[in-house]
Amino acid sequence: CEYDFSQRELYALYAVLFGKTYSQIGETLFCSTSTVKQMMRKIYQQFGVSDRYHFIDLVSQYKIVPPDWYRVPEEFSGEILLPKEKSPEDE
Repeated sequence: CEYDFSQRELYALYAVLFGKTYSQIGETLFCSTSTVKQMMRKIYQQFGVSDRYHFIDLVSQYKIVPPDWYRVPEEFSGEILLPKEKSPEDE
């Protein structure tokens, strides 16, 4: 599969994997929470999942990362979180 993510989408993707909330991501990217939700819906769709919980589960289970890993900010160089319970913000 080929993924085509902008630098902002790639940041949001990894921020979600490392446990940041949509609000925190929006603050970093200087955009609204709803903009982050839209970005993440697009990303989830590309991975064939519907929400954060299933996205993290898929990535952690199959060790899927986009091929442009070299563009990922240094702050996301640690371990990816395991899935946790769904929260209302994940929808």
